[in-house]
Amino acid sequence: SVQLDRAAAQLVTQRMLIRRERLYATKFMTTGLWGTSVTGGVDFAPWDDYASDPERDIDNAKNAMVRSTGFVGNCLTVSYTVHQALKRHPLIVDRIKHVSDASVTEEIIKRFFELDEYHVTKASYASNAEGAVTKVQAFAVGPNALLTYKEGTPTVMSPTAATVFGWSGLTGLNNM
Repeated sequence: SVQLDRAAAQLVTQRMLIRRERLYATKFMTTGLWGTSVTGGVDFAPWDDYASDPERDIDNAKNAMVRSTGFVGNCLTVSYTVHQALKRHPLIVDRIKHVSDASVTEEIIKRFFELDEYHVTKASYASNAEGAVTKVQAFAVGPNALLTYKEGTPTVMSPTAATVFGWSGLTGLNNM
């Protein structure tokens, strides 16, 4: 009985997290929302093209952000497919191979881009119509990246791109 309750809680929690990531993708990782949008293949070479220069692209984005807001982008959110391209990108691999024999990890990419945070979205869901014979899986976030500024300790008045504040006024609820 306890095992079933635990399994049910884990299933519900996982589905809530997938829903939250999909909501984040639609609300925040949308072209035209932030005032400046660039498109791989149009404004720069996509990062799975090894002739691209992701470091220059992130530096350009940081420069544009600090010019228009006064804040340097310090948080990069990428899709799982973009992360896979970055960890195999020759410019990143070449930079770290001289100082480490470790694999390219999320932490290494965070340091490479000089960021405070680096997030990889991994949620997938069934994108087919309910009841369809063929199940179609899709990632919640397509091949996208979003550079934002995030205050270290955000408050309601701090200039942070996106933060979830939890209300603790109700008892008996979770700490979200």
